[in-house]
Amino acid sequence: MEEILKSLEPIGILVTALATIVLAYVTYVLSKETKRLASLGSQPQVVFTVEPGEFEMSFLDYEIQNVGTATAYDISLRFYPSLSFNTKGQAARHPPPKISLLKPGQKFSGFLSDYSDLETRTFQVTASWACTPKGKVEESLSYTIDLTLLEGVMRLGTPPAKSIAQSLEKLTGLVERIARSAD
Repeated sequence: MEEILKSLEPIGILVTALATIVLAYVTYVLSKETKRLASLGSQPQVVFTVEPGEFEMSFLDYEIQNVGTATAYDISLRFYPSLSFNTKGQAARHPPPKISLLKPGQKFSGFLSDYSDLETRTFQVTASWACTPKGKVEESLSYTIDLTLLEGVMRLGTPPAKSIAQSLEKLTGLVERIARSAD
């Protein structure tokens, strides 16, 4: 019996060595995947959108927002074809070509154009950013914005702020008439 156990001893050592190698490999793969998942959980994501203006629906506002979960650095925007405007003698208005950083959820917005001034109704947007300050690794996102989808929406309804202002004007006129009639 002792001889049988001694003859099986090298096989046991070999099985233990193989099991150790397999366990080391599985641990390595698991650690790499855990690191990858952790980095995916904290990534910046920058988007550019165009929306009807808050106070006048025939105006277009732009918004650049970091919808990701980490800070985006050295953000640049490219448009194809380039955003061109029929500005009727006014200075051209464009979104900023570069932004140094946007924290998660942070927005940068402004007036873009009157809807009728915008010559290009469909354009490709490419937003690029780095995940670290002065980072070499650049992430980017490209997509198409089709402003013709806003055409029917541009004149529907009254923006809330404008509606309130109109109601206050009516109320002021009514109070003035009451005050005059009381004199």
